[in-house]
Amino acid sequence: MNLPTQLGYFKKLATEMEQKLGHEEAKNVLRRSVYLFSSGGNDYLNFNNKNTNPTVSKQIELVGRVMTNLMSIIEEIYAIGGRKFAFQNVGPLGCMPEMEGRLPGFNYAVFDYYNALRNRILNSRKYGFEEGKIACCGAGELNGEDCSGGYGGIKFNLCEDPSEYVFFDGGHHSQMTNLQLAQLLWNGTGDVTGPHYNVKKLFELNLTPNLIKINRDIHWCFLLSVNKNQEFIFDSSL
Repeated sequence: MNLPTQLGYFKKLATEMEQKLGHEEAKNVLRRSVYLFSSGGNDYLNFNNKNTNPTVSKQIELVGRVMTNLMSIIEEIYAIGGRKFAFQNVGPLGCMPEMEGRLPGFNYAVFDYYNALRNRILNSRKYGFEEGKIACCGAGELNGEDCSGGYGGIKFNLCEDPSEYVFFDGGHHSQMTNLQLAQLLWNGTGDVTGPHYNVKKLFELNLTPNLIKINRDIHWCFLLSVNKNQEFIFDSSL
């Protein structure tokens, strides 16, 4: 389900809340809520699958398109009443301070998902796993192919204890990995989830009603670097 569709459902929910709770109480609930985004991963994955040797200009164009879409969604949620936002790190990470300045009452937390998962892949035993690269279920190299066998009935492997693996199959974490990542997102220290809040602190944050109208002149920025393999990576060091 894409973001615009999800936004449509959210708008419908916000309208129903106002009808049931009244305007002021509905606004209060929306203002206290935390809006969690994990967006962009599928866009980049699909792009790489379809473009085996993309040019840098096409990569930059894709990032700009993803950022524009995300910016529009956040702007609309803010206009409805949202003030607390959490992000599993994606492109706009380096520009959250700008959003904070342009949108009065905008508060945010960013979870460094990339490095949290990377650390578990490269140092699996440090985090209680036996295997960081090979999936519990699947076929082929690193058990990265279809765990269900697919339509062709491919024979696949299945481990005895998924909790010992960082990945359950070629595209999904194990439940143990998800638990650890969720704990970091919820209550992680500032070097993992920050810079000022984790999600737990966002929920505890008390906000006064903000009557200032949204500034529609929002600009997003991002730093994009390309490594020697022509793979694009995001720099969040602003």
